[in-house]
Amino acid sequence: MARQATWDDYQLRVGLAIQHLEQHLDDDLSLPELADVASFSPFHFHRIFRALTGEGVAERVRRLRLERAAARLRNTSRSILEIALEAGYQAHESFTRAFEAAFHTSPSHYRTERSALAPSIAPGNPVETAARMEHIGPLCVIRLRHAGPYGDVGQTFERLAAWVGSHGLFGPWTQGLGISYDDPEVTPPEYLRYDAAFTAPRAVQGEGEIQGLELPARDYATAIHKGPYTGLAVAYAGLIRWWLRHGDGEISDAPALEFYLNQPGHTAPESLLTKICLAVAR
Repeated sequence: MARQATWDDYQLRVGLAIQHLEQHLDDDLSLPELADVASFSPFHFHRIFRALTGEGVAERVRRLRLERAAARLRNTSRSILEIALEAGYQAHESFTRAFEAAFHTSPSHYRTERSALAPSIAPGNPVETAARMEHIGPLCVIRLRHAGPYGDVGQTFERLAAWVGSHGLFGPWTQGLGISYDDPEVTPPEYLRYDAAFTAPRAVQGEGEIQGLELPARDYATAIHKGPYTGLAVAYAGLIRWWLRHGDGEISDAPALEFYLNQPGHTAPESLLTKICLAVAR
């Protein structure tokens, strides 16, 4: 029992450091700063971080910046040099070498092959004809982080639902949603970040890995996807196509939201309804 309590405590504290890192990805973060956030000594922090995440701090920062750069190559018209500088590289050549090592292709070829407007993504996706702009938030939610393939989030939702139910937080205000931080076409499955979440009527004090979160008000490009969750990648592609043709500004780095409008346990896969929301900056 004591070992489990220690494990849970370490997971929570490392999770706080990860959250801080993700929120300050463009900053020059130091190990002592992250160790302080996690309430570890700098001497032990990096070893504990690697043991629980499988990555060192610098590796994680480098990977997240490169994955963000890949998304920007796909979804924006920014120059490769501008994207390289945003990722922390001072020269096109060093960025290209790092990008090729991570994705096995050059940034220019990646942009050509993986652009949201690539011919391989067939136009006429139903999402494109039903997309629109919405202002969403602020929202209070209670969330539980899932790390790994998006297809495995069911158990995370079950754990969260058990906690929310036991604390009397289900009510007419409740809406299940997912907060997706990564693109599965960019990030390896084992590193995908996703928060299973339920809306709450007010700010909620969590417990352990289950935490309250306030989502700020943002503008979103939104659409309803009808069908199994395995079709969400195509739905997002359609929404991006719509935005690139009809929106102004560009797609934001803020996480995507997925509102689950009916329950998979009581709904046939072909009748599932998911509202997908891409944050945009105008």
